[in-house]
Amino acid sequence: MFYAICYINIKIMPIIQTKIFTSTRVTIAASLMLAISAISISMVGGVFAIMASYKISILTKTDLLYNPCAGRTDCALSIATSQQFDQLVADFDREDRRGAYVSVVVPRHPEIDIFCAGHERCLSAPLFYNRRDFAAADFVQQNYPDAFAGLNSTQIGELFFDRWDGTRTAVYDFVDLHRILQDPTRYGTAFVVVFDPSTPSRIILPQQAQVTAVLASLQQGVGPGPVHYYPNGKYQELTDQARAWQAAGATFPIFYETLWTNEITFEDQFRTLLGCSESDPYCRLMVVVPRPSKIDAYCAPFRAAGKRCLDQVVFASATFATSHLDVLRLLAPDSGGFTPFVPTLPDVVEFYQPIRQGIAIPGAAFAYVILSDAEVAEATTWGPQEFSVILPREGSLYEPYTLGTAYGRLRLVTPQTFQQLQQEGNISWQDVLVFDEAPFDVETPVTAVITGTRQVTNASHLSLRMARRNRPNAYVDNAATVYAPYDGQLVKISVESTVVNVNPATAEEVVSWQEANRPRLKPPQPTNATYRGLDRVREMTEEPTSTFSRYGGKVNGLAKLYRILVPRYQLEAFGIPFSYFYDFLRGSRITSTSSFPAQCRWAVTYEEFYRRLLADTAILASPKQRDDCLNAFWDYGKDHGTIPNVTLPGSALPQNAAQVIADRISQLWNDANKDGRDDATNQLIRVRFRSSSNMEDGLEFNGAGLYESRTVCLSDQYDGDTVATCDSSEDHEQTVAHALRDVWMSAFLPRAFEERLYWQLPSEVAMAILVNTGTPDERDNGVAFTGNPAYPTAQDRYYKYQIFAQTGDISVVSPDPGVMPEVDYAQIDALRIVSPGDVIVYRARASTEVPAGQLVLTAEQVKEMGWLMYYVEQIFPLDRGLYAPERVLLDFEFKHLLPSGQLIFKQVRPYLIGEAARFTDLPVLPQTPSGVTAEIAPTQVAVRWAVGTADALAVIERSFTGAVWNALDTVKAAVGTVTDTTVRAGSSYQYRVRFVNLFGASDTSSSVEVTMPVLPQCSDTTDNDGDGKTDSQDPGCQNAEDDDETDPPAPQFRRGDANSDGIVDISDPIFILRYLFQSSEPPKCMDAADANDDGVVDISDSIKILLYLYTSNSDSEIPLPGAINSGYDPTLDDIGCETF
Repeated sequence: MFYAICYINIKIMPIIQTKIFTSTRVTIAASLMLAISAISISMVGGVFAIMASYKISILTKTDLLYNPCAGRTDCALSIATSQQFDQLVADFDREDRRGAYVSVVVPRHPEIDIFCAGHERCLSAPLFYNRRDFAAADFVQQNYPDAFAGLNSTQIGELFFDRWDGTRTAVYDFVDLHRILQDPTRYGTAFVVVFDPSTPSRIILPQQAQVTAVLASLQQGVGPGPVHYYPNGKYQELTDQARAWQAAGATFPIFYETLWTNEITFEDQFRTLLGCSESDPYCRLMVVVPRPSKIDAYCAPFRAAGKRCLDQVVFASATFATSHLDVLRLLAPDSGGFTPFVPTLPDVVEFYQPIRQGIAIPGAAFAYVILSDAEVAEATTWGPQEFSVILPREGSLYEPYTLGTAYGRLRLVTPQTFQQLQQEGNISWQDVLVFDEAPFDVETPVTAVITGTRQVTNASHLSLRMARRNRPNAYVDNAATVYAPYDGQLVKISVESTVVNVNPATAEEVVSWQEANRPRLKPPQPTNATYRGLDRVREMTEEPTSTFSRYGGKVNGLAKLYRILVPRYQLEAFGIPFSYFYDFLRGSRITSTSSFPAQCRWAVTYEEFYRRLLADTAILASPKQRDDCLNAFWDYGKDHGTIPNVTLPGSALPQNAAQVIADRISQLWNDANKDGRDDATNQLIRVRFRSSSNMEDGLEFNGAGLYESRTVCLSDQYDGDTVATCDSSEDHEQTVAHALRDVWMSAFLPRAFEERLYWQLPSEVAMAILVNTGTPDERDNGVAFTGNPAYPTAQDRYYKYQIFAQTGDISVVSPDPGVMPEVDYAQIDALRIVSPGDVIVYRARASTEVPAGQLVLTAEQVKEMGWLMYYVEQIFPLDRGLYAPERVLLDFEFKHLLPSGQLIFKQVRPYLIGEAARFTDLPVLPQTPSGVTAEIAPTQVAVRWAVGTADALAVIERSFTGAVWNALDTVKAAVGTVTDTTVRAGSSYQYRVRFVNLFGASDTSSSVEVTMPVLPQCSDTTDNDGDGKTDSQDPGCQNAEDDDETDPPAPQFRRGDANSDGIVDISDPIFILRYLFQSSEPPKCMDAADANDDGVVDISDSIKILLYLYTSNSDSEIPLPGAINSGYDPTLDDIGCETF
């Protein structure tokens, strides 16, 4: 015992020795020795541990009067009413599968007292806040500067959690306070689940003392109702632990999740479990079905140890399951992947049997729904089964891509004859083209397109061009035969959601419609014709002069993107400004006109040639003459154009532009030796010259596919020979001069000219150039949109991004016939997204160019892209003009490099969805519910509506204030009614209904409001006196009509009389120590044993009694009711007094 006693004399005595006489101090030490000596010798370690952690602190808590949330709406030190909770939630509208919630910083008082000692202000009360524009660490640093001085946000954040290895105890707990979705009258908090790094599959369980302390502190700030411990139902260990605590008499209430089960026995249970999130278009039940043949080997060691391992089917709410994929990772390692096999009959039966056994709803019917042609071929070989087999509808004979009506001359063409007609200038924007099979692209503007085979993808140049032009576009099976009778005739064509209508039209109707519907766009902003800098894209700034005016649309968009993304997602890049292009046109001259058509044989500068062509009405009136002259101009210019001399900023002498640009490439790509190779790796340097005109990548005119790009091999610039170094298949060297001429002259390609003419854009085209790293080794490439480019959908809470990907360098936008890209969706819940892991992956279609069952993009790559696109979309400076937000997307081009798999974004531009664009084969969205009523019964409300269609669900929402709406239930729209049994007497509620099907939700109905009648307290199912008990279970209730639930008064007691013998003496601290360290009989009245009235019975109470018995200063006073006379406890705490 010597060590423990010495510790007490050293640690405790100096604290009190300045206030008492020496003789008294010795007496205290002797008395405490007697008290400890009464405990067996085996307790030395325990006593020492307790004593080592104890302290007596006298802190001046001036911060208790300081309110850091004064004047703010995003935080509070207490929530006195449910309306205050609603308001705090409404600031950010936070809700997840557990219910609406706010975040809380909860002080751990014993630890925070040590941490805060000596500081004038130090957070000591719970801090409730939402997470919009609110960082807890930054907030406490700003409002408690002395306590957190010298700590950065990361260091402050580390104070919120225990260290898993026990080396640090948290000063604060960082938790969420939920209004529980399954019972909105209750509140609950769950602790962050921490995994043991040494055994990642094992979670570290919280300690009961930790839960008790946090809930006690949290409850002080929550007035609307008791705060429950809310263990995460996904982890059975947490639930089992909580039930053990409850059985042992835990002092805090516990609420258990029921978001998953092993069986479903009635329909209401199924509906509750379905529990779709608000506006979830993919409402479904998640089922995990163990396949014994697949998991026996994995589970063998667990079962041998007597543990259960995936031996039951699990039914879970989809929102619950998608964020808890531990089991799914075992059954399907790539959780977002395609099924790697065509299920055979034994496969389907193996899944069906456990599902059928787990769903015991009377009359429940089951069906195997087939989605692919391969599955159809397999299923047609089966005989009759216990379950139904639902085949997909027969192969679609019609797919609309852009809806609308147009007038023009119908022409039957093939992709081959179309190319010939286009080269001859015999295609114009007055034509309705009917193809026997879908072409790569239709560069020349036309009135409408019908193809006899499916078009490759909504990301193809053809479908994007037609959607952008708002011109009808569809696939019709065997179109060439169907519309042969109209070949060469003037027609009116209407592409509708289910049919194409073609009817004869008059010339007057055609001319009138075309003149009225030909678009006219506003001119682009002026270009800067004098700027000479070759600026690095990642260093470009928007101010003081516009990047667009110097470098055009593509460079401007990439500069905006690279100001947002970190360098790992960027290509090295710089811009060549417009001024070089203007010098090229003025300094290049046509000296031989023999290759030009007679009508445009002008021996003039390139600038003058283009000016004369625009002024020649005869050429402008003839598509063929336009095409002939522009093709001749393109061919001549790219072979004979003169590269200008330029004077760089800070230089006195002009230099050849090609050499200046080559030197800039060497500088940025680490080629000080000027040999075309990276000095560090000796790899050949390839860069890509890409068009960046003033009529490109704009909101109303994106110019996709109009202009040219070229690769430059820097070695060809320096080696002095005529052999292509990087690509032996090229018939010429890939020099800077060659790339400059090709890209600059592509401004005058017929396809680009015709597109600008159709949109009635000004003639002053200018071409700058984006130079970026060439990447010949691509793992994959693709395009991605912040939405669906063929269907405008408001991004409310759920953001759904469409991604088209293809393996290697196979083109997504202009592939060979029959080559289809992979189509993926990345869905993001804006209220829950905190990392790429929160992105949900949907696979819509596999690539035709990878083996069956394989993917182009992994689930992790789709998640990373979705996360970055969401991040960019929130802050990308995009001027939408007068267009609705859902019609303006961001269009990204991306690739993953070999061998690293690094993700690179090489382009971004705005994409405007055409007014007539529609999703292919889109079902009709549900109508807005009507006839919504709410009927009151004594303890429930029946919500009714006019029944909806069989394919829709009804989402019933409830609000207390009209500010925050929570989903109450989800049922089939045809049911027509639900009953709300979670209402409270005297409270007012509002209800509304919306219908949801696979592709979206209707508008919500008008809301209806009811006020529940006030019931006697002992019949209202409410804990009116805050003791955790209600109605007949509450000691204060005599019968159901009793309107006072207040409990009978607790017994009177003397504080300090721990053994209840009627006097406070030395036997009482000994009694407490024996209870604490020898598991002796507990005090009959815990309040009496709580001598210092801190709400906990511990060794400090023995010390308090000894101070009372042997000293006579202020520290020795026993709190009310005192040690002499009996009385009631004036302090509200978690302990009580059953008898005394």
